[in-house]
Amino acid sequence: MKSDIERGPFGAWARKARIAKGWASADKAVGPIADLTGHRMRADYLRGIESGAQVPGPDTVATLEMAYESVAPPVKREAIADPDLAAAIREQTGVLQRLVDLMERQQEDAPVWAQAVVSAVLAGRQLRSGDAEHGERSASGAPQRDRV
Repeated sequence: MKSDIERGPFGAWARKARIAKGWASADKAVGPIADLTGHRMRADYLRGIESGAQVPGPDTVATLEMAYESVAPPVKREAIADPDLAAAIREQTGVLQRLVDLMERQQEDAPVWAQAVVSAVLAGRQLRSGDAEHGERSASGAPQRDRV
């Protein structure tokens, strides 16, 4: 069995909070978690969170806090450990940024595929900035994309 140090702060909290609720295992916890929160979770995913092998997203953190009636410690997000992968991501990000800059200046002359890429990048910017006034939104709140 892993120690709390090996599990990390969030994994250790998740395991202790589950046990404090009287749920002896992840298998026995997923049913009551779904009943209390309306969010279903697989037992193997919960075991992964508790072991520190899985990093939960914000929705899962909120679900567990609600079910366990306890405030979770912050989830530690690991940086990319592979320097070659990190460099490749930075390089591709730069290429996409140059493409976006070019498209913003000369969109009508760009190939259709490039227009689609730029539209997607610009839609992402709007979502991150919360800027709803520059684009139509669907009923779900997602930006509507122009067909190219």
